[in-house]
Amino acid sequence: KLIWQENDLRTWLNPSTAFAETATEKDSIQQLRRGFAQAVTGSCGFWYFPGYQYHCESIVRELAHWKELSDDMLSYSRTSVAEAALIFDEESIFDLSIKYGPFLHGHGNTFVREASFAGAPLDSWMLNDLADSRMPDYKVYFFVNAFRISPERRAMIQRKLAKNHALAVWSYAPGMITDNGFDQESMRKLTGIRFRILSTPAEGALKLNGNKHTITQYAGTFTPYEFGPLVMADDPESLTLGTFASYPALSLKKNPDYSSLWTLMPLNRRVVAGIYEFAGVHRYQ
Repeated sequence: KLIWQENDLRTWLNPSTAFAETATEKDSIQQLRRGFAQAVTGSCGFWYFPGYQYHCESIVRELAHWKELSDDMLSYSRTSVAEAALIFDEESIFDLSIKYGPFLHGHGNTFVREASFAGAPLDSWMLNDLADSRMPDYKVYFFVNAFRISPERRAMIQRKLAKNHALAVWSYAPGMITDNGFDQESMRKLTGIRFRILSTPAEGALKLNGNKHTITQYAGTFTPYEFGPLVMADDPESLTLGTFASYPALSLKKNPDYSSLWTLMPLNRRVVAGIYEFAGVHRYQ
C-alpha cells in the first residue's frame, strides 16, 4: 500500500567518503532536495536517516519547508503517468547462484540506473502483480529476471500483454529454468522467440549488426561482460538488431497478441530511449 523509503544520504558533515558524500553545504542541500523530489514523484513515504550530519540550521530549515510542501501535496493527485514498467520476479531469484556478479547486476540494478536517464518515468512492480486488476496497462514492460515462469504465470503475463498489444522486453534467459532443467521450448512459449542454449561460458559485448532501427538509433557502445550459459536467438522470423560473437543477441518479434524484444546483454540508457520511441512512450526532453 505504501513504500516507506529511507533516503540515507550523507552530507558534507560526514567525515567518511565511502558513500558519495558531498563536499559542500550547498551540494548537500541540492542532493537532499533530489531525494525529496524522487520520493514525491514516486508517491512514496520517506524519511532521512538522522544524525549529526544533519545537524545544521540550513538543513533543518529545508526539512521544515518540505514538511509544508508535503502537507500541501496531499490535496493533489500523484497518480503515476508512466507508460513503462519494470517487472521484477521474486521467485526467480531462488534459482540464482549466490555469486550475483556484474552480468546479472547489469540486467538489474545497473539497468534501473540507466533507465532513469532515458527520458521517461518507469514504474516498478512485482511480476505477480500482473494478475491484479488494479495494475495499470503499460506500453512497455521490462522483464529483468523472469527466469522461472510456470505455465500458469506465463498465461498471466500474456493476458496482461495482450490487453493493449504491449511490448515485452526480456532480459537474458526468460523462462529458461524449469523443474527439468534449462528448457529452450519454455523460453519460446513465453516470448514467442525460438532460442538455443549453449553450455559454454562467454565474454564480450553486444555489437549492432548495422540494421537501422528506431530501437538502436542512439545505441552507442556497450559494456563487455563475462557470463554463462550463453543463450542465442534462433528464430528466422525475428529481426536481429545486435549480435554477440556472431550469435543473434538482440532480437525483435511481433507475436499475434504482443511484441517481444529479447536482449542477451544488459541495456544502456540509449537503447532504452530507442525502445521508448519505438513503443510510443512519451520522452520528456
